[in-house]
Amino acid sequence: MAKYLELAAIGWEPADWIQNYYPEDLPSDWRLSYYANEHRHVLVPQQAWLQLDDIDEWLDDLTEPFGFYFEIETNDADMERYAELVQALDTHYRGAVISAEDSQGDAWAGVTASAIERGPVTTPEPVAGAGRYWQPGVKHSDSGLGLLRLREHLEPLALRQTLEAFLAASEPEQGLLFVEAARADFDTLQTLTELMGL
Repeated sequence: MAKYLELAAIGWEPADWIQNYYPEDLPSDWRLSYYANEHRHVLVPQQAWLQLDDIDEWLDDLTEPFGFYFEIETNDADMERYAELVQALDTHYRGAVISAEDSQGDAWAGVTASAIERGPVTTPEPVAGAGRYWQPGVKHSDSGLGLLRLREHLEPLALRQTLEAFLAASEPEQGLLFVEAARADFDTLQTLTELMGL
C-alpha cells in the first residue's frame, strides 16, 4: 500500500486550467515552468508530444527533478519521434504510460517493445516487461502509477474514496497519480492528500 502520494496533471494546458490556474497575463510559453514550480511530474498526451517542434522550449526553464512521462494512446504512434524526444529529454524522461485498453495484442508488440527499450513502461493490463498502472476498478498495481480521468465533478468524499482505492491497490510505498480534471477538483484532491498526511 502506498504511503506517499504525489499528484500530477495529464497535460499542463487543459482549457479549464488556462482559465482557472495560470495568471491571465502569463505568456503561453511560460506555462510549463509555472506548472513545474508546484509539481514534479506531468503525463504528456500523445497528441502533444507528436506535435512538439522544439524540445528546447520545454527544457529551457526546468530544474533537474522535473520529469516527463509520455502517454501512448494508439498502436500507430510515431516511435521514431518518441525515441528522439526521449533522448533529448535525457534525465527529465521518466517513462511511458500505454493507456489503450487493448494494448496486449500483436498490433502493440512493436510499440511496447520500443517503449520498454527506453525506460519504464506501464499498461492497463499485464504485459511482459511492463508494470500495471491503477485506474478506478483496478485492485492491484505493481507500478505505483495511476490514471484518473474525471469526466464530471465529484464531491470531496468521493474523491477521498478514490484516493484511498489507489493507495490500497498500489504495491510500492510511493504513488504517483496522474489526474485529468478541472483545476478545482485537482485542488480538492491536493488538499485531501495533505489532510490524509500523504
